[in-house]
Amino acid sequence: MKRLRLLGGICLPITLFLASLAMPLALRAQDLTTTANLSGTVTDSTGAVVAQATVIISGVDNGVVRTVKTDTVGGYNVPLLPPPRTT
Repeated sequence: MKRLRLLGGICLPITLFLASLAMPLALRAQDLTTTANLSGTVTDSTGAVVAQATVIISGVDNGVVRTVKTDTVGGYNVPLLPPPRTT
């Protein structure tokens, strides 16, 4: 019983220590995200969805232009958009 209690007392600190080592890696991985996805639904003035509408996404500061068509339920998705330029 003493041996089991000793293991329980050692395992928690070791686990917390190992988790603290992994934390900077997880935070660093978030810094590596360099793209974004934009999605939505196109509707008309009555609220009805608009299929096959052309959606143009323009990056004012970086010059990126993407054009997509909406699907049958008015939805669109524009993946891998680069981040805006910062000065």
